[in-house]
Amino acid sequence: MAASPLDSERIAEIVRLAGQGLSRDEIARRVGVGRATVTKYAPPGSFDRTHTAVAVKARQTDMAARRVQLAADLLSDAARLREQIWQPTKIYNFGGKDNTYNEHQVDEPPFDAKRTLMQAATTAMTAHLRLVDHDSDGGVDAAHSLVHGFIDAVAQAAVELGIPEQP
Repeated sequence: MAASPLDSERIAEIVRLAGQGLSRDEIARRVGVGRATVTKYAPPGSFDRTHTAVAVKARQTDMAARRVQLAADLLSDAARLREQIWQPTKIYNFGGKDNTYNEHQVDEPPFDAKRTLMQAATTAMTAHLRLVDHDSDGGVDAAHSLVHGFIDAVAQAAVELGIPEQP
């Protein structure tokens, strides 16, 4: 069953509200019609997404900058954790029936502490690499530029040699 056509008053209301800059959803709610109906009767370009696209791009740029900083911080964390493996450290223990505290300074952490430090450093390094990889284009831009440069050079050589252009 086809929907009944809108009366001229509702169409005029859609046009008026679109002219005020209301969103498609808000107009549909106020007039009591579907979004597609609003799109159909609103003047072309009423729902320009240019500002939204700019805002989205700005947000993506901000998040990329934050990822770069986080990647740098994770790399620093990995380096600091790795250094601790070979640094003098204090080992300690609480225990006994009197809950005593004992500590001792050693030249390097015990093996289990070294393993934990190495695991933490590896985790930080892996996270760093994943962030770097996330924002990498995988060399696509460089390859694209190289191919176009090659094509331009071949075309220029063909002109210089007097080879006729192929269709």
